[in-house]
Amino acid sequence: MNLSVAMCTFNGEKYIAEQLESILQQTIAVDEIVVCDDGSTDATWEILERYKNQYPAVFRIFKNEKTLKVTKNFEKAINLCTKDIIFLCDQDDLWLPDKTQKIVEFFENNPDKSAVCHDLQLMKEGKILEYTNWYTLNFSPIELEEMSFSERLLFRGNVITGAGFAFRNFRTEIELDTLSSKFLHDRQLGLFFALENKLGAISESLSVYRLHENQQVGTNLKIREAKMEEFQEFRKSNPRLKINFYNSAMEYWAQNLKFVSQERINTLILSKLAEQKKKYFNSLPLFKRKLTQIIWWVNKRYYTQLKELL
Repeated sequence: MNLSVAMCTFNGEKYIAEQLESILQQTIAVDEIVVCDDGSTDATWEILERYKNQYPAVFRIFKNEKTLKVTKNFEKAINLCTKDIIFLCDQDDLWLPDKTQKIVEFFENNPDKSAVCHDLQLMKEGKILEYTNWYTLNFSPIELEEMSFSERLLFRGNVITGAGFAFRNFRTEIELDTLSSKFLHDRQLGLFFALENKLGAISESLSVYRLHENQQVGTNLKIREAKMEEFQEFRKSNPRLKINFYNSAMEYWAQNLKFVSQERINTLILSKLAEQKKKYFNSLPLFKRKLTQIIWWVNKRYYTQLKELL
């Protein structure tokens, strides 16, 4: 397998050389590093030119004529990649030495998967923290034994980070959505492959994610506490409350997505709604079942919101 790196930069002079060195020192060498700079005003471009001159067969660097911002800049970098496997890469993290080897082994051993994500060590002020990225998000791949990856991403929150994501080259140009700052390139790609049942996970940390005040996206331990409380409340809730949850999910995800299949999202949420409605319906006395049937039928037929009767 030949390997591409899709990196985007913007005023990253402080850490970018350290990141590039960690990529160049992999046990399995990458074949190309595609870098799209989004108008840096510091020394980032000069650093990139230095590496381009030192490794002309590996580096392909591009300076955007106008600002694209993160999602469209990564879209550009991905579309410029020419090799079999594409690694997403931020400008300020570190790759552990055997990252490419572990990713290549995963794809060789899992021909049915087109993408893979992995955990990340966390670094703050130069020190590796005791907990990892997925720990803060209250996620473990063990969860995927009980639910699909798409269910995890749709209903329990995103765990996909570009610093820990690689996928097989589409071999066709992609166009990512630019909906909001909360639905960036990595989240879109992760959900795309999850809905296709093509996303796998490596529980091991293969990169170091640097926490600092200038980064666009970060993580912290408070997220874990909130997620744990949220999940526990959901598990204890009755079918009626879960119906409300999935109705809210349907409303949240009604974003007219194009890159990610809106139809598949809707189908999955509707299936979960139907499952909880059946449980709720079967728990009711006979006369309430009849009344509930009438309400659901009218809502479906006329798209009206009836006053709560039960």
